Amino acid sequence: MKASRTETIQAELHSNCGWFRALTLYERSRLLREHCEKAKNDALPRAEEDVSGIDGGSTKKTADDPLTTAGVPLKTPDGSSNTADGSSNTADGSSNTADGSSNTADGSSNTATEDLFQVWKNQRPFNDDTVFHARLRSIELNEATFRRAISTSDAVLSSCCQPPKWLIEILQAIIYGSDRPLPALLEKKLSGSFLTLIAPFLHTPNTRLTSAIRHYQKVTNQKDSDFDRHASVFYDALEKSCLVLLNYTLILELHVSKLTSQLYGESADERYQAFISQLGRRDRRLELFREYPVLARITSDFLETWTTAKCEFLHRLGTDWQSILDKFNHSEHPGALVSLTQTGDTHRNGRSVMIAGFESGFQVVYKPRSLLLETHFTALLVSLNAWGEFPPLRPVKTFDRGDYGWQEFVSSSTCTQQQEVTRFFERQGAYLALLYFLRGHDFHSENVIAAGEHPMLIDLEALFRPVISCPAKDRYNIASRKEIEASVFNVMLLPYVTEEGRVGGGLVSWSGQSTTLELVNPATDEMKFRRVKKPVVKRDNTPTLNDKSIDVSSYENTIISGFKKMCDVFIRHRSTLLSSAGPLCPFRNDKCRIVLRPTSAYALLLKRAVQPASLRDALERDRRMDDLWIATAGMENADKTNADEHSALLRNDVPLFTAQADSRDLILNSGKVVRNFFERSGWEVVQQRLTTFTRKAYHRQLWYIRACFATLPQPRTKSAIRINKCRDRFPKNPCPIYHSMSIGDELERLAVRDNGNMGWIGLNFRHRRFWRLEPLGADLPNGLTGIALFLASLGVATNTTRYTALAKQAVLNATKILEHKPASSIGFDGLGGLVYSFSHLSRLWKDQRLLDRAEALIDTFDGSAASAKSTDGLYERASGIMGVLSFLRCRQSKPIENMVVEWGEDLSNRIRFGDRRDENLEHQHDCHQQVRRPVYLDGVKLSLKMLVRQLGPDKLRLGSITIEPYESPCRTVHPSPYEPLGPGPVLLARAADHDTTVLRRISTFIESLENEKYQQDHSLVKGEAGLLDFISQACLMYPSAGWHQLLERRTAVLLARLEHSRAICATTTGVETPGLSYGMAGIGYSLLRLSRPSQLPSLCSFELPGESTYAPFKAAENS
Repeated sequence: MKASRTETIQAELHSNCGWFRALTLYERSRLLREHCEKAKNDALPRAEEDVSGIDGGSTKKTADDPLTTAGVPLKTPDGSSNTADGSSNTADGSSNTADGSSNTADGSSNTATEDLFQVWKNQRPFNDDTVFHARLRSIELNEATFRRAISTSDAVLSSCCQPPKWLIEILQAIIYGSDRPLPALLEKKLSGSFLTLIAPFLHTPNTRLTSAIRHYQKVTNQKDSDFDRHASVFYDALEKSCLVLLNYTLILELHVSKLTSQLYGESADERYQAFISQLGRRDRRLELFREYPVLARITSDFLETWTTAKCEFLHRLGTDWQSILDKFNHSEHPGALVSLTQTGDTHRNGRSVMIAGFESGFQVVYKPRSLLLETHFTALLVSLNAWGEFPPLRPVKTFDRGDYGWQEFVSSSTCTQQQEVTRFFERQGAYLALLYFLRGHDFHSENVIAAGEHPMLIDLEALFRPVISCPAKDRYNIASRKEIEASVFNVMLLPYVTEEGRVGGGLVSWSGQSTTLELVNPATDEMKFRRVKKPVVKRDNTPTLNDKSIDVSSYENTIISGFKKMCDVFIRHRSTLLSSAGPLCPFRNDKCRIVLRPTSAYALLLKRAVQPASLRDALERDRRMDDLWIATAGMENADKTNADEHSALLRNDVPLFTAQADSRDLILNSGKVVRNFFERSGWEVVQQRLTTFTRKAYHRQLWYIRACFATLPQPRTKSAIRINKCRDRFPKNPCPIYHSMSIGDELERLAVRDNGNMGWIGLNFRHRRFWRLEPLGADLPNGLTGIALFLASLGVATNTTRYTALAKQAVLNATKILEHKPASSIGFDGLGGLVYSFSHLSRLWKDQRLLDRAEALIDTFDGSAASAKSTDGLYERASGIMGVLSFLRCRQSKPIENMVVEWGEDLSNRIRFGDRRDENLEHQHDCHQQVRRPVYLDGVKLSLKMLVRQLGPDKLRLGSITIEPYESPCRTVHPSPYEPLGPGPVLLARAADHDTTVLRRISTFIESLENEKYQQDHSLVKGEAGLLDFISQACLMYPSAGWHQLLERRTAVLLARLEHSRAICATTTGVETPGLSYGMAGIGYSLLRLSRPSQLPSLCSFELPGESTYAPFKAAENS
């Protein structure tokens, strides 16, 4: 007798219980909870056998209950155990099996469960119990119910729990779906494609889509003969989306079949077709989906949401057809729908922005959200255009329909005249100010179109950004974070640089390369994904002049001009804008998008979610998704937002959060509301910003604009400044310490503070390869400890307590930063610089606690040469030695001495035997030239000589360390472009090596400076301050050489230039940055040292306060 469909499906579930691996962690726990509640309710009326545990009463223990016989303790709905102590449901509490070795139905060990528990528990950030328990609470679990959910076998679930409805439907489709034919057009699309595997799932979507297309054709008067053209548009979109889910797994299975000789054919193409044929067989489908049950589920879910979203689009397009034609001035019939392009991510059950293209060339943009925000923005532009002196700003035409809307399709076009380019950037400056006042965010290159001389903002959903609470783990630099988040930088229209060095922003279109996955050898049994570098596709956000690219950096001042004009409008019309009848008031009730994390993070998780390992077991997919918790650990309400994100990602959606402009509540992707999620609403911040905006705030935002442009990878355009100008020779105040105090005052003004936290925003020279605008870290060259060294020295030299207090606050915040972000290298910008800073300040302030911090930093490294990472070149190791030696001059430590000796011997061997394999610095470039090996190695050899001098030659054997002569006398002592220690080490290394020609070479170089052009910047490393520090050092070493007059003349020039204009730092455009090596703190310290060179220690040689300048090397010469 033939079995019914229901019996066949039940038999499949019982014989292949692995289908239950498609259940998520939450679903497994819910099924178990429902079963336990049912078991409890069934047992209450009976009293044959008591089992203690539930509410202190008794339940019926049935012999055929697999959850009981398998040893899985029943839990109450709140997750507690149904035994007296919650630990076991057996009499002795040890085991409920005959041999006591297992508590699963199939007799497997607890080891696998415990391993999974430990893997889950130990992954970041769940190694923190607080975060782990918050994760469990987000899906109504505790540790006991979590263990129970992952330990209950699929066999137990299959035998005791009712299978979910979606699982029954999936099995019906797989087993019986092949009996029904698909339309010929769709069959042709499946032919030779991985989509053959999912053919049984396509019947219902095809039926619904066919009905929607027919209805659309009827209401828009389309030809019946165009049906196939319309259907092809949707089938093409369907194939592209489905292959994203299928490719990774089926390519793996293709290679498995090939290796196991299951494919037949003479060629790679024939063997591929043989694999596709196998996918069309019912038995092979069942085999694959039994192994990858999650793939079956996500495919079924995706097809349902995709079909619903596309049918909804067709219905709305048909309903609004005539209004669309009237609104967007397209009087003729556009013809058949010929293209449908998804732009951006999918949100809320497969909905996404789409561009519909028609036979005539007409295009319209569909957005599945309210466009009321855009409507109000258009009205605001009308008022601003009437008030402002900037070129008129053109809005995007919009048709709002409540829950969705339509926009005109904006295409890019070129400018034909230079004046059009200028007006484009002036408009961008005006938009930058407008978006700053409206708390705009996320206006990167994808959200701007250059339509001739008009920049068009095509996505305005991220206005009125509220203030989001900072996670506890990031509160160490909360002041700097709040400052930069509230600045014009956060609009993301200006250039910005990512952690990896990529340039972004709505104003720029970077033409570098990116690494992507490319499918090679498609439609063969050799197909695979391979990482390839490809040119970045040029965006349409930047203007062109007669189709030629434009250098945006040359329009910095034009952008600033537009920014100023829009700011003037907001200041002049402040009262009107703030009034209840003003053009801002309609925004109050608008819903705006809230971006809690970069969408690239979601993209990475979605990619992991379709890897074969994730598709075999939903628990593994859940665990991988839990990386969501890393960035939000410690954030209030993270359990609610992360759970909502998790749920959306499991449906293959990117989470979408919103908030009403005047509300502090967050609306989750699911529609639930989290009350008082934000510190302040976007409306409150906009009102306050407009009310309190002053000229001081305007100038601060100008600095952000200039600093952002300084991050662009471009050569410096400023010309060198000659010193033979009369006005440059004589400063009004010739005292260097006065100008040093001016820089100290400026640093005090630029410091940002918040509830005891303090820091600076500046340009950080990351990895000595690119500039990045960010809160400054703890390091010496660019960060807080370098600034603290200058302010502390200034406070002692001038007996000014406010400088000292500011320095101590900087050190305190640097310590907090290091607790969360330890030093990652041993170099000048890592351990070496930090240890020297704390040792220096300890001696200056006579504070032994700073030495304790320095010693703790050294202890973070394992004390061996191997602890210097392969990414640390010779220079980094040399800097680490110099820093640790400064500590040993303050406090003796045998273990640390042994460690630095080992580093020195390793470094010596690398120099002597020519080992250059890890000199990463040699291959790095700045905008002008490559770092030269000779200058670079001089500083390295100096560290070895200091090591020998300080610890004694009997402590270590370094061999002969000499410094070779160079061809160019100028290059012998002139600093290399990115040598963070400045020119001092080169001079010291030569003097210490008893080079008989060193004095002649130094003399030749210094005499050449008599008519030398003034340096392009004033910095310690690359500019005039560093050059003067070098001359000052030479004067100390050779006092009879007669170089003092040159030193005085060039010092006067520097002081005159500082009086004439701001300090010029070593950034690409000279914009100010607070740091030591390239910025204001270094200039200030050099000026301070020029006033008393024999009293202040040389930072270039890692001297400490109270040490006689160059005494060790003079002693070496005398001996």
